[in-house]
Amino acid sequence: MRIVVPSIDILRGKAVRLVQGREGTETIFGDPLELATKYNSLSFGILHVVDLDAAFGGQKQFAILNEMLKVCKRMKIQWAGGIRTYDLAKEAFDAGADRVVFGSSIFQSKEEVLNCTESFGPERVWGALDFAGNPRLARIKGWKEATPIGLMDAIRSAEECKVGGIILSSVDADGMGMGPDLSLISDVEKSFREPVWLSGGMRGVADAYAAFELGAQGVIFGRALYDNKTDLEELLRLQEE
Repeated sequence: MRIVVPSIDILRGKAVRLVQGREGTETIFGDPLELATKYNSLSFGILHVVDLDAAFGGQKQFAILNEMLKVCKRMKIQWAGGIRTYDLAKEAFDAGADRVVFGSSIFQSKEEVLNCTESFGPERVWGALDFAGNPRLARIKGWKEATPIGLMDAIRSAEECKVGGIILSSVDADGMGMGPDLSLISDVEKSFREPVWLSGGMRGVADAYAAFELGAQGVIFGRALYDNKTDLEELLRLQEE
């Protein structure tokens, strides 16, 4: 299975992109509802939304999720950013999310994630594993905090949480326009049984194809779609092959 997923990052009510996830580096790309409407009109099946306000410890943007439901008639909404407890996951589901994505809690509050996977099902509860540096170490709390956790230990934590899939991201590649860290997929794909998606630095069809060839089931596009730098029709055809 191959799936291409557009992403919308929300900060203070606007659709933005950051450079390597750093606050203060944002470029504003307009109204997130307008972008959601655009993606819904195409053949995308899932919209990945990152609540940066919540990820950075601010107010949750579930009101925007409610509004997105009105325009996303064809797409399921996958909600990430600041989901760190069962109660917040339930609140996101109640607001209309089809799936939630845990990040920091994969390492810090496994019981919260396990409670969600047992209550809502693994398919609706995924994990985000974000890495930076050399050697690659996991980042948490909106990518602001480093950990001593390496790639394979992070994978084991996700397995222990029984999540239905994982999204791998390279903080170093994110927003840089230099391409994704494809080695994340090649290092993980054979050791994790559930679906693996790649995010961070995706530029176009060639990057998506390379990720799929290495075993990724999904790829997430952010800035490349905001900037209209990739051929949407060609990208959508790729997931039909």
